[in-house]
Amino acid sequence: MNFRVNNLNQGISVTQVLILVNALVFIVMYLFNFQQYFINNFSSMGYIWEPSIKEGYYRKTSETIFTASHCYRLLTANYLHGGLMHIMFNMIALYSLGEVIETLIGKAKFFAVYTFSGLGGTVLGSSMSIYLEPSSLGFSVGASGAVFGIAGCLVILAIYRRSRGVDLLYRINYQPLVVMLGLNLVMGQMIDGIDNWGHIGGLVTGLLVGLLYSYFDNRKLNNL
Repeated sequence: MNFRVNNLNQGISVTQVLILVNALVFIVMYLFNFQQYFINNFSSMGYIWEPSIKEGYYRKTSETIFTASHCYRLLTANYLHGGLMHIMFNMIALYSLGEVIETLIGKAKFFAVYTFSGLGGTVLGSSMSIYLEPSSLGFSVGASGAVFGIAGCLVILAIYRRSRGVDLLYRINYQPLVVMLGLNLVMGQMIDGIDNWGHIGGLVTGLLVGLLYSYFDNRKLNNL
């Protein structure tokens, strides 16, 4: 049985495009004086907490994020970052994990993993913030929910590939990745300013996407 592996040598990878988009958005924000201009004007682009900034609404409510006019923020927040170190860590992780999983499942499916994981992170992060801290102020941005989802999906794919007896050339040791995910979640609970619910939402979504992919791929291979 030959496990399908996609070739990324044909043009630029989706991972590289995502890194470029995140970097360009951050550069634009920096050029327009991030600290002040972003707070005052980039709210329309999609950060999560206090998304509507309507008169008299200076708190997080379901009316501000889970509505047709503002739900796009659940996606666009995954392309915004709160500082240089924030985007650097996220993009390094995205490159390290993204190139691997994109090679395994292809460009379109990888972009779906990134998008749905990011969405899962922002949905859970926003929901828990509204539920647990309805009166607090602030915002949550970043691709870390998507990165956690990519990592979770990669763990599932590694286990699945091993169960199918894939050759050692493409074998992935997932145990260190599981340890890294666990440590990051623990640190997220200990350090203020980290949207750990967003990380958990992204991770769970990535795990589910990995399970779905493995299920349908296994069924397709068994029907050959």
